[in-house]
Amino acid sequence: MIRKIKSPKPALGRWDIHMVADYCWSIQLTGDAPPGCLIAIMGASGSGKSTLLNVLTQRNTKDYIIDGEMMLNGVPLTPGSIKNISAYVQQSDLFMETLTVKEQLQFRAMLRMDKKLDKEARLKRVDEVINEMGLTGCASSRIGAASGTKKGISGGERKRLSFASEALTNPPIFFCDEPTSSLDSFMAQSIVQTLQKMALRGRSIFCTIHQPSSELFAMFKQVLILSEGRVAFMGSSKDCLQFFRDQSFPCPPNFNPSDHYILTLAIVPGQEIECKKKSAAICDAFSETNLAKETLEHIEEQRKDVDLYDHVVLDQVTGESRYASDFSSQVKNLFWRAWIAQFRDPMIFYIRMSQTLVIALLLGTIYFDTEVNQTGIMNINGAMFLLIVNACSTNLFAVLTAFPNEINLVKREYGTGLYKTATYFITKSIAEALCTQASYRPYFVRNRKILHRKVRLYYSHRVHTDHTDFFWFQDGAHEEAQDNFALVVEKKSPRIQTASLDSPNL
Repeated sequence: MIRKIKSPKPALGRWDIHMVADYCWSIQLTGDAPPGCLIAIMGASGSGKSTLLNVLTQRNTKDYIIDGEMMLNGVPLTPGSIKNISAYVQQSDLFMETLTVKEQLQFRAMLRMDKKLDKEARLKRVDEVINEMGLTGCASSRIGAASGTKKGISGGERKRLSFASEALTNPPIFFCDEPTSSLDSFMAQSIVQTLQKMALRGRSIFCTIHQPSSELFAMFKQVLILSEGRVAFMGSSKDCLQFFRDQSFPCPPNFNPSDHYILTLAIVPGQEIECKKKSAAICDAFSETNLAKETLEHIEEQRKDVDLYDHVVLDQVTGESRYASDFSSQVKNLFWRAWIAQFRDPMIFYIRMSQTLVIALLLGTIYFDTEVNQTGIMNINGAMFLLIVNACSTNLFAVLTAFPNEINLVKREYGTGLYKTATYFITKSIAEALCTQASYRPYFVRNRKILHRKVRLYYSHRVHTDHTDFFWFQDGAHEEAQDNFALVVEKKSPRIQTASLDSPNL
């Protein structure tokens, strides 16, 4: 049971998880998450940290058979309802690289916050979160690429931006997947300090963490240590030291406690049987402690006191729609972002324009002054065919190479209920079409005539100019069809190499 109320009583939960895959194993957990707590979930590789986080957040659970129940304020949670009252900050930070920090938060605010709030209230909340997360200094900076290929904000600022993006709706529960990964010690401490401040505002925060330094580990007041899918300890870090000492595994002086716990519970190759027996003995010993028994007693007490709990959070849990914004709002904001992404990263635009000019000059020279006779008509048909094939292939491969940078972001935003896939497809298609048409119409105005690759060829081929608009429309329709086709192929292909090989054949 997980709860977020003003009552000082802790919120408790119980999960019985059985994973079915190439092998079978089970996780049996009982734990509490009081408001204002920051819980570090630790354990060796394969101990069940990611599995626990997936089940608690109702993500990637298709291979799990889950028994038992999860509760909020004493009321069982329905599958997926945890998403309505929680936030999940994943290990990798995915953003649209061309947006600024403030624009990213404004985009999220328009799509994620309550429909009842007007634009002014949403923008005010954005400013509050920027101050809360310490992002004021980089609010107007572009996010950039995490790889460093595009200059942007630092790794610590990207992580705080991830927290800020989820904190806009002020969720009572946060799940964080290794937030200090790939950060130096200073940045890692800064992130944990941010988590502490968030917890002090009454949030319950679950945080998986891998090999924290001794200074970083000391910042966590509550720890959950897993071993072979079982709870080896859950409680304060101070009590954890005493518990392992009582089990004849004291932490050596001047030794990192987190390293000591993981080494004690680790399964050493060649000593699997002995290590598993030791791990099971520690888990059994913890289940008999007063701390574990009190947890079970609190669960039963809260089952009886459901009516005493605040029902505001429960209203959020039972909401039917997973989308906070309507269709028109999704279209408007997605198109705004797609348009900015197109013209703040003009490399593809310039490449398309250069290709257009080269092809126009090349074919215009080859087919210049074509006679209007039977032979000339065949030449004109050939020129039209080459133009259409070139336009389609150029668009196809341009989208195939650009879309992989967005697909993971789209999957994540769709998973959080930010927008529908159909809405993204529509807005992406419109933005691509406008950018394509703009790049294929570099104009040199003379006597009110626009030099376009087809128009140039129409005049040089002596095609009747009354049909120019029709050919422009036909060309645009072909290019738009190829853009959409490329999006579909990219979505269905496991890798960009596969999409590039399959698309010409299809």
